[in-house]
Amino acid sequence: MIPTDFEVRSLADPPEFRSAEGGKLTASGVAMRYGARSKPISGHGRAIFRELFTPGALTQTIAEQDIRSHLEHHGSYLARKSTGSLRPEDTAEEPRYELDLPDTTAGRDAAALLERQDIGGASLGFRALPKHTTWSVDTDGLPLRTVGRARVSVVDLVTAPAYGETTAALALRSSHLRDNYLAA
Repeated sequence: MIPTDFEVRSLADPPEFRSAEGGKLTASGVAMRYGARSKPISGHGRAIFRELFTPGALTQTIAEQDIRSHLEHHGSYLARKSTGSLRPEDTAEEPRYELDLPDTTAGRDAAALLERQDIGGASLGFRALPKHTTWSVDTDGLPLRTVGRARVSVVDLVTAPAYGETTAALALRSSHLRDNYLAA
């Protein structure tokens, strides 16, 4: 069961898709940009609001917590930090990710969707820590939630992200590799 305080936010910018060592296919991109305002969001006890994450809001959780990746939220499993198949990285500007797509139906589906650019970006599943969250009013009058710290548990590949600046892409060095992988 998913806790009621678990939230998801997505960034719309196609991930990169490429071949890696040993013939693995890897997707990588930006999960969210610090300081960027979200599109209007419904929920969290408020009708509509915007939010932004301050730089470093995810640093501790990325370093300490196991994080998973799926194809769409609650969809097929793709990768996990604890196994090394998902490699999240926090930078001063943005949390980034790299994940090795498994040689499974879900992995091949993700590869095909990345290649066609149907996957529009990435999405974070997180819990904002109330002690590190403030509310104010944005320039357009909407409530603005500023998240200073959150616990992220998923970085998913999604077709319809909530943020306009996430990325997910597939870049292949070899069309032969791509053709063999997608045909399997």
